[in-house]
Amino acid sequence: MFKVIFASTILIASSASAGEIVWRSPVTGVLPHVSDSLATEPEPEREAPTGLGVTYPALSVSGGKSFSFSPSGLNGGGYEFSASGLPAGLILSQDGRLAGVLMVAGMYSFEVIVRRGGDFERVSVSIVVV
Repeated sequence: MFKVIFASTILIASSASAGEIVWRSPVTGVLPHVSDSLATEPEPEREAPTGLGVTYPALSVSGGKSFSFSPSGLNGGGYEFSASGLPAGLILSQDGRLAGVLMVAGMYSFEVIVRRGGDFERVSVSIVVV
């Protein structure tokens, strides 16, 4: 019973407010460090696109028929291509060519990331399937 009352008294007498962590030492009392919140990792800085001038044309294709198209604005070699959110049935080749067969009518939008040396660019691509 005495332990419960003692623990309650310590909690009531604490100067910590909600969300504040106060470190206490059993020997000397309050330690000099006070934290307002839990430690978090800083968010990494995002790279800014540098603009390589690569583009993909807006495209309208027939559903169920194969198609292929390449980017424009390539100047020489050394480009690397990757994509996020490619629709099922579409592939991106190493030279940036998009090819495949889209079966379902609608509008498909995704992003191709083009890198060359230390430069890169995010290119939005839209394909309408009719």
